[in-house]
Amino acid sequence: MKTLKKLVVAVTTATMIFGTVGTALAAVNIDKSAFADVDVDDEYATAFNVLAGLEIYQGNEGIGGNVRPDSTITREEFAAVVVRLIGKESTARSLNTYVPNFTDANSISSWAWGYVNVASSLGIINGYPDGSFRPQNPVTHAEVLAMLSRAVNVDKAATGVWPLNYVVLGSSVGLAKNVDIVANVPATRGEVAIMTYNAFKVDEEWDADKEKLVDREGTYGSEETENYFEAVVTEVSSSEIKFDAKPGFDEFDGAYDWAETAWIMGVNKLSDLLDLEVEVFLNDDDEVVAVVVDEEDTTTVSGALDADDLEEGKFTVDGKRYRDIDADVIVYVNDVLKEAGANVNTEAKLIEWLYDNVVPVDGDDIDDFTVDVTVSITLNDDGDVITVRVTAWDYDGYALEDYDDDEETITVDGDVIEINKNTEITINGDEATFDDLVEAFEEFVDEYDEDPLVYVATEGADSDVALKVALYTETITGDVIGNGKNGSDDVIVLEIDGDEVDVVMNDDYAGHGDAFYDGTNLPSKGRATILLDMEGKGAALLESASDVGDFYAIFVRYRTDKDGDVTSVTLKNSNGENVIYDVYDDGEPDDFGLHTAPGAYKKIVYVVLDGNDIEQVVGVEYNANDKEITNDADLVAAGADDVVNGAKIDTITSSYIKVGGDVRPFADGGVIVYDAVDDKQISLNSLKKNWTVSYALDSEGAVGLIIVTEK
Repeated sequence: MKTLKKLVVAVTTATMIFGTVGTALAAVNIDKSAFADVDVDDEYATAFNVLAGLEIYQGNEGIGGNVRPDSTITREEFAAVVVRLIGKESTARSLNTYVPNFTDANSISSWAWGYVNVASSLGIINGYPDGSFRPQNPVTHAEVLAMLSRAVNVDKAATGVWPLNYVVLGSSVGLAKNVDIVANVPATRGEVAIMTYNAFKVDEEWDADKEKLVDREGTYGSEETENYFEAVVTEVSSSEIKFDAKPGFDEFDGAYDWAETAWIMGVNKLSDLLDLEVEVFLNDDDEVVAVVVDEEDTTTVSGALDADDLEEGKFTVDGKRYRDIDADVIVYVNDVLKEAGANVNTEAKLIEWLYDNVVPVDGDDIDDFTVDVTVSITLNDDGDVITVRVTAWDYDGYALEDYDDDEETITVDGDVIEINKNTEITINGDEATFDDLVEAFEEFVDEYDEDPLVYVATEGADSDVALKVALYTETITGDVIGNGKNGSDDVIVLEIDGDEVDVVMNDDYAGHGDAFYDGTNLPSKGRATILLDMEGKGAALLESASDVGDFYAIFVRYRTDKDGDVTSVTLKNSNGENVIYDVYDDGEPDDFGLHTAPGAYKKIVYVVLDGNDIEQVVGVEYNANDKEITNDADLVAAGADDVVNGAKIDTITSSYIKVGGDVRPFADGGVIVYDAVDDKQISLNSLKKNWTVSYALDSEGAVGLIIVTEK
């Protein structure tokens, strides 16, 4: 179980307190701080972002610069902060040409005159008995609490002697919350920010008639400055947010626009605000400049939904069962409100609803998803589930078949799905755009001549609009050194840079696309490229069109359909394994040169590919009497570079052969080695120094065929 950190969405203009700002901020900054030297996890980050959003506290360098949270702040600087807090900025500007009435006025910075005049006239600052203000002195904890107490009208409740009177009062009304107060010690800028932030939430005021503190209906921020309230978020988008105000803040009910720029802290997206109890801050235009989640009243728990427990009647998330469901619980699927209240407000009703309504395309119930259904629940302070947010991929791992760049649609499982501005797109887990998706799709198809893996979440079974699209093109490549089982799952063991890597294969994607692994033809040797799914499991075995190139092989057979068109060609590779290839277009055997294959020497052929599909096959001729490979016109036309006959092996390694003084690399697609002396296919490892061979080169000038003529 994880308690929510305070979440802040702070929105500001670029106006500065102490200068101008030159840093342009993005519209929404997720999990970032308003200041360069404040980390989002710092205890004062929330206060700094809120006060920056309200243009109360922006530091010497402005938004995006340094605010020096551990440095002190002068008395004149804090006077400016308090005047902005109470909404008297314009009054301060009108008084900025008048010298303040303190004996040390010549020590007060001219920019601060208006602020000091306002604060003095309102009794927020009183100065010292000698008539001085001491503007450049660092403000102390006690002085901050005294000035803020006067600003929010609780100061007359202070009793006792200075400075303990204001320390006690400040702690009592909440001004000192989350700050360790030492009365006469200078306050840091971070501590001042926290105490100023607390001022908006003071819910008491001095009643002159009763001569005591009384409860406000709301708080200082809601009644006096009218820029603060508490509410539950009911709707949220990138342009506006809607609230159900809590008791005492009823006049703030409704929808509000966001201000110009936003910071989001503690969550990954705006939709995480839904149904949470929050503190809201407004600017003078009634635009939302900050939203703070109440971390004390709500808790979130996230994890995979345990389908086995659901079958047993247990609603379990992250290993813990939740029986207590709030009467007004709300259920969302892929961020769309689907159900609330009586139909889902018990554990049994909720489980029944999930079984009936959370179902993948071509599935019958929640058990049929290929990947885990995840859920995030929100608990109130009684531990009752108040919201359930389900993320379920309707298309849970299919081939991305096509796209329409103009219409911004994708085709999955034959269905055309619309992408719009609200669709969340990721590629291999990273945020992306539709253009990024198109580029990644094209690169993958060019590389492997296969469709990549995609997951799509929509509003429901009848919807053709994507809420979320997750594309996966990440692959892992290595030498296969074995295979086996992990429970019921197939495992391929790869060697990569000297390390063994186990790749668990997922055959649940079988039928979701041509290339996906179906539980057969698990390789035991050779080289493999594996497409990974969102859980890091193998989804497909791939062959890179750009890496394989043209190659030599041993022809086995081809198959045709009822019209005589070739449907597939089976070839034996250098490892002695049969591999089935498609042909690049419709055509009869002669169209691909397949009529030459059966009559070739030992059925050895040179294969020309179009992507991963066969374009042409040329039979290799070898004269057993002359012990020579014939470099005929067809072979040359197909792109084979050259043949060399009667050369003696000087040296042979795993990557090259030296024959007749020439060093030749081996082809990437493997080397067919045929022993004409003993009439059989052999491996490269069987070759010996001083044997005489004839060899043929592929289109890259690498050795793809070796025929042993003498030993």
